Amino acid sequence: MAGIWARTPRISVATILICFLSTLVAGPCRADEAATKAARELARKIAGQIDHKKTVFVELGEVTSELRPADLAEIKKVIVSELRAHDLSVSDGAQAEVRIRVTLSSNNLERLWIAEYDSEGAHAVVISPFEQSSLDLKPWLARVHLDRELVFAGNSPILDFACTDTSVAKNCGPVLVLYSDVVVLMAADQNFPRISIPHENSWPRDLRGRLKISRSDFQARIEGVECTGNVARVQASKCTPVSGPWIFAGPEEISFGSLTPSRNWFQGSAVGAPNASRANRDPFFSLAGLELTGDMGWIVTGTNGEASLFDRKSGNVLGTISTWGSELATVKSDCSSGWQILATSKKDHTELDSITVYEWTGTEFRTLSDPLDLNGTVVAMWSAEDGGPTRAVVRNLKTGNYEAYLLKVGCSQ
Repeated sequence: MAGIWARTPRISVATILICFLSTLVAGPCRADEAATKAARELARKIAGQIDHKKTVFVELGEVTSELRPADLAEIKKVIVSELRAHDLSVSDGAQAEVRIRVTLSSNNLERLWIAEYDSEGAHAVVISPFEQSSLDLKPWLARVHLDRELVFAGNSPILDFACTDTSVAKNCGPVLVLYSDVVVLMAADQNFPRISIPHENSWPRDLRGRLKISRSDFQARIEGVECTGNVARVQASKCTPVSGPWIFAGPEEISFGSLTPSRNWFQGSAVGAPNASRANRDPFFSLAGLELTGDMGWIVTGTNGEASLFDRKSGNVLGTISTWGSELATVKSDCSSGWQILATSKKDHTELDSITVYEWTGTEFRTLSDPLDLNGTVVAMWSAEDGGPTRAVVRNLKTGNYEAYLLKVGCSQ
């Protein structure tokens, strides 16, 4: 045990100054020298204890909120490289015989890399301690702010909307609006061109709809009807029955589930997830994609009141939270870890709503912003296909109008 708990040498003053200066200029240092050195030492200790005939898998997390997700990914590469240098076979997890869980923790004296794994029916723990940071190298944890931009308002229920010219900073060009029975381009100089959406049966009360726009082409989906057209020729759009899965956005599009008939929730599992779990097939209200330290993932709000984060490759649940509302979206920014989650509050449609920014740290959901208070309730929220501003539709409880907002995440100083 004396060897395990032996402390590593202190970081040199020069290293601290370099880190400090780079933090002022361009943000915090990547995984610091002491953390990297201790991670290599941890890998060497592990390699000396595991049967080299067995294949291992490494998963990494932390409880100190000290490192960026990108830094954790770099540390994982260091550990994997060191294990392979000691003749251990490291897999992506599917065929692994030994799963090594590495966590960054700390106590009053030092930081700790802790590795745990089960082998030959026994539970093993390996620890590699190293010093605390002498400086606060965590400005990346600074809170963010959520800004809203009103782009359109009207007294008819809005299902979704889309900007037709994202190069226009102020008003995003003429707004394309999806109502329950029509798609309208809000261009007065063109006499508001539109296309009616045909349907034989009456729509359910809580109707869901989504607009997707690519350059000048658009797709509008309501229940089992999809309309496609061009913004320059909205009247020439075509509407046809459709039965395929709905498309949700993130770093890339995800085909995931079908809308439950006459209900406002979805059900199904992601196309392309080879090991989708049972939880993936549970009914949900909202879904959005995001990046998880270089890999793909998606997050859903279930009808059971919980939001769940999934790894796309394995379909495994990475984390859950039960304090969010039913609407969420994801957005890419220059803040913190790069991908944030916008979630509504847990209120019903008779109460004023709010939206808060969160992120996944690798072990938990962290709150990044104060709640953005709204003058009504969020009835729809959709992620952009490129990780851009989120679209939100709010029903103003005072006026009864429906208000279409773009939501943007900014970095606080």
